Amino acid sequence: MLALRREEMWVQWGLAGLVAVIGVIAGIRYLGAIDVGKREDTAPISKRKEAYKELLKESPNLADFDTPEFLLAAAVNLYERKHAAIAVLDDKAQKLVALIGGGASLFALLGGFTGALHASLTPLLVLAITCFFVGLLLLLLALRPVETDIPAITEFNSVPVLANPEFRAKIARRMIEAWQEITLGLTPILRRKGRFIFVSMLLIVAGASLLLLNFMILIQTKSMDSPSTSPAVKVSCSGSIEKNRELSMNCEEKTR
Repeated sequence: MLALRREEMWVQWGLAGLVAVIGVIAGIRYLGAIDVGKREDTAPISKRKEAYKELLKESPNLADFDTPEFLLAAAVNLYERKHAAIAVLDDKAQKLVALIGGGASLFALLGGFTGALHASLTPLLVLAITCFFVGLLLLLLALRPVETDIPAITEFNSVPVLANPEFRAKIARRMIEAWQEITLGLTPILRRKGRFIFVSMLLIVAGASLLLLNFMILIQTKSMDSPSTSPAVKVSCSGSIEKNRELSMNCEEKTR
């Protein structure tokens, strides 16, 4: 029996080591794919001269900066609002992950409610665990980092462009397009995060309901299957008064 337990322990250590190795490899590949340490360079001189020539080609009527300034502020504000909404969803997902982790820890500390009841895997228990696992996976997908860029402005950092105030509106038009393109890229990310979190919430509620239902069914089954430990006993007594006025009682026990 001891040797069997040692073999089972070695199998568990082997599975744990395999999962750890797979996790390390996946993490290294992911970090290499996003290239965290990549440094963004400023625009070269040739690109700045090209930007200056393109600004000269545009219509000279685009000189008033009031309207482009308003649209640029609106574009930046829209980006900030969507980015803040993503941060709110990330906070909700983190709280739900903590809820699942805390519930799993409490379930383990309590021994699966009563220990003996959940010693055997029932279909409802397996389905509940599956709901929690899938919900946790969706939350982790929702917490995937959002990788966005910001508009590059160094291509306009040249003496001819900075010396001409008429270029303000033309540069603002380019910045509006850049911010709008980045903001539109956040829209599907925002929707995907929201749907992941909503489905995970439904799965958590379903898992908790199935776990409670499984507990109630096992309690009911155990109470019906447990035999009665004490048989019913019927006691009958009869009394009589003797001549010396003494009362005598005679009791008999009958087991049903």
